Amino acid sequence: MDGCFDILVPKNILEGEDDMDFNALLRGDAVPKQRADDSYKDNIISHGLGSNRYKITIDLSESSLMEDVKETQDNSIIFDQLREAYTVLETKHIKQVNVWINTLIRLDIDDKAEKEALIKKLIDLKAKMTEASRKAKLLGIKVHQREVKSGQSTLDDLDERDDEFADEEFEEVDIRKEAADAREAKTNSSAKLPPLQRIFPLAYEPTMAEDPTYAGPMQDMSNDE
Repeated sequence: MDGCFDILVPKNILEGEDDMDFNALLRGDAVPKQRADDSYKDNIISHGLGSNRYKITIDLSESSLMEDVKETQDNSIIFDQLREAYTVLETKHIKQVNVWINTLIRLDIDDKAEKEALIKKLIDLKAKMTEASRKAKLLGIKVHQREVKSGQSTLDDLDERDDEFADEEFEEVDIRKEAADAREAKTNSSAKLPPLQRIFPLAYEPTMAEDPTYAGPMQDMSNDE
């Protein structure tokens, strides 16, 4: 998501100066501090101003940013990527990190220092996610709702169905016993066939007669002569 933010709100990069990030623009720090050896006159000229008599107002508020950065045909792909990433962030990642934090807090770990370090990492990760979510909301990004056709189920519906059977008790079936019974039944049915048909019992199944790709078993014509 940071890459998309950098494309939509470019960094103000000057040679010899630090990069201006997304938050700096919102704070109004779009113009970095000038080098000490630059004179006031050189500063005016470098900005394309002939004199200091101009009155210029620069609005770097969040509302101004919303007006300037809009979705167009040229940047629609970037906005689509942001919507996909923001949707996953809001629906899965932030919730999962919260679960990790709560679980880790309840765990009884002997090494308290390691536990606190892990919790701090998760809190820092959550802070980054929250900041990315704030930037996305600032640009008007919303959770992408997928269209579900009639007869199809969403992931939430499938999860709810799984939860319904979570407490159900299922009967354990011995697969080996079932397979042995099936083989025995097949053997008994084959034993009832005539000797010639026992070699290829499947060839005499009623369903095989309807198969156009099957020509049928070879007939022994020696007895007819």
